[in-house]
Amino acid sequence: MLAPEGKPIGVVTQPDFTWLAQGRFLTEAAVPPIGASKWTGIPVLTVILVVVALIFHVLMTYTDFGRAIYAIGGNATAARLAGINLSRVRVLMYVLSGAVAGLAGVLLTSRTTSGNPVNGTGLELQAITAVFLGGAATAGGKGTIMGTFLAVILVGVLNNGMNLLGFNTFVQRVALGLLLIAAVAISQWRQARAERARTRTVEA
Repeated sequence: MLAPEGKPIGVVTQPDFTWLAQGRFLTEAAVPPIGASKWTGIPVLTVILVVVALIFHVLMTYTDFGRAIYAIGGNATAARLAGINLSRVRVLMYVLSGAVAGLAGVLLTSRTTSGNPVNGTGLELQAITAVFLGGAATAGGKGTIMGTFLAVILVGVLNNGMNLLGFNTFVQRVALGLLLIAAVAISQWRQARAERARTRTVEA
């Protein structure tokens, strides 16, 4: 739909909606400039990222539900024998994953002011890379929210740096792919080393 002056109108162009991805907090704070950069405030997206990361950090670290997730990832059979309802925990995991994915979709729509379903194409590689860099194991049962949070920052800095240096999208994906391979290889090596250590302990 177009307004009389020819501009598109709709939810995705409303200031209250676009503020979610484009707004900033504390823009008037008396913060001295760093180098040639002036203080422009704290992006709303950054605040949302930190809040969501803290919520899931607490959930995974200090609740029975979080410990049940680690237990299922480590050994589903042992978790079931320990009295954990596997179906219930898995359903809740999918519900939470879907909720966070939905939030990410809303924020991406707010940032691009477009509901195009292909807007997130290519982001899955960055997400997987960040998860494995954060310490998650391919077999499950390992990894932390804070580790993934730091890995997301690393991947973002890498992408931004390559953009500033003029690397095209193909080169950026190759770099992310190599980073993902390295992360998975390190994870597998650590897992194999831990397994060998357990085997030596049992044999002793």
